[in-house]
Amino acid sequence: GAQLQGADLNGAQISQINLTGADLTGADLTGADLSGADLTGAVLTDANLARVDFFDATLDAAHAHVREAAGAVQGFEDGGALHVDDAVAAVSGNAMAAAWDNAEDDGTFCLRVAVRDGATARSWAIVVPVDQVLARYVLPAGGGKFHILVLVERPTGADVVWLDTDIQGMRPPVVARLGYHPEVKPVVTREGSGALRLHGISRTGQLIVQRWDAGVLTELYRTPGQTFRGFCGRQDAVLLSKGGTVLPVGPEGLGAIQTAPAGFPGNATAGALAADGASIALAWTPKTEKGLRLALPGFPEIAALDPKADVATIDLASDTTFGEQRWLVAWTRTTKQQVTTSAWAASMPDGNPFRLHEDVALDITDVRFAVSDGFPCIALLTADEEILVVRMTATGPKLLGRIGEPTSGATPA
Repeated sequence: GAQLQGADLNGAQISQINLTGADLTGADLTGADLSGADLTGAVLTDANLARVDFFDATLDAAHAHVREAAGAVQGFEDGGALHVDDAVAAVSGNAMAAAWDNAEDDGTFCLRVAVRDGATARSWAIVVPVDQVLARYVLPAGGGKFHILVLVERPTGADVVWLDTDIQGMRPPVVARLGYHPEVKPVVTREGSGALRLHGISRTGQLIVQRWDAGVLTELYRTPGQTFRGFCGRQDAVLLSKGGTVLPVGPEGLGAIQTAPAGFPGNATAGALAADGASIALAWTPKTEKGLRLALPGFPEIAALDPKADVATIDLASDTTFGEQRWLVAWTRTTKQQVTTSAWAASMPDGNPFRLHEDVALDITDVRFAVSDGFPCIALLTADEEILVVRMTATGPKLLGRIGEPTSGATPA
């Protein structure tokens, strides 16, 4: 085998290389691309393996520690303190789950996943380089189970990491190669079959749509996208293009281009697709006025909501829970009379705004829809580093649960 003791291979692009029996003692392999490499019998004593890409590499059983040192994804439960910030959430049955970058007690950050089911809550630290995490998603899998999807930047592209979890524990990850470097955060949507669709814009200016099904990632199509600025929906693939236009992204191609209203996208932006997959609803906060604006398909007039409040964050979702096409819009508001920021919502086109939480002392920093397999659910992020999930029922919003305190085994709901 090759004698590479102490070799400087920092950032080396050596995918598919044959390093059978190589001596890499003390070598610096930081950030190297060793995807598909054969390291059978290689000596890796004291080698620097930070951020090495070992995707599809052949390693000996004795090298189990190697993937961990390189930042391979795995989860472990440690009961550490939870400091929820910028979390994404989902609801499956009566269980809720969230993922976020947690500020650890030693000053570092770690990707955390937590599940609450009734009075029981558990959390896991996910071993992955946080500075390489491009996006994270939580999606319901039915029966209190969840899919966790993490996009991790690698030297030759991004990895798609899939972890299944529920209150019973976390399963080992499945990893696939995304095949490109995303320019903006991709949007992940669910299909009726249980498969997922990933919609992304590459750094080379292409819109790429893929399907993830049973651990296999398949490309559906790609199209030039140099004029696309990004997505204006969190749960629906609504493209925002240059020139003030928006268009839906479907499983077989792009939908019709639609002209966005004057003033859009404003400061904060949200978009959603109707049940037909073609009609687009938009919400935004004006740059020079208070409140928020709402443009709904079939309604030519722009709706103005909460016109006397300062609105910081908004989200929008299609709602067909009771058969009729409606739209749920949620936002955080502050007024001169308020000490804290509160969270509100309205069911449009004709609903009145209502508060999403009974505790008026809560200081809400963000509001976003949680992906749900039942009634629509809204996640509220608080200044106290908690996440609350509210379920929208026929009689109004009901608190499903909260995550934020250290969790290990049974904890208060």
